[in-house]
Amino acid sequence: MKKILSLIMLIIIISIVLPNAVQAASVTSWKFNILNDPDARQVAQNIASAQNDMTLANDPIAQFISGINGRIMNMIQQDIVNKMLENNIGEGINYEVGDVQIDVTEDPLTGVVTIVLTNIITGEITVIEYDTTEWPSSEDF
Repeated sequence: MKKILSLIMLIIIISIVLPNAVQAASVTSWKFNILNDPDARQVAQNIASAQNDMTLANDPIAQFISGINGRIMNMIQQDIVNKMLENNIGEGINYEVGDVQIDVTEDPLTGVVTIVLTNIITGEITVIEYDTTEWPSSEDF
């Protein structure tokens, strides 16, 4: 009788504790430290990105604007790379697409090309540097 009572109590305890433990592991916290999971921030970013993509898919105007901006950015990237390969950056190049300002400069002594991307709204700045002296020239092909 004691064994049966102990077994029933164990089953009751497990049935109460286990669902709560599983539920806690599946909740995303804004502090991003549920069960010390450092990947929770990336999971939240992926979910937000997927939700944003779904809203674009349902809005043809937003999809059109996104496509145009992507196409313009592609053309700007191609122009920058062509000018870098031709050593034709000169005094610098400036572009502006949507909320992004792009400034390209080249150090005449080192040949290092610096591309500065600035988000006009947030002020966030990203700097990318390329050493064009390490690139193959058209004579190498």
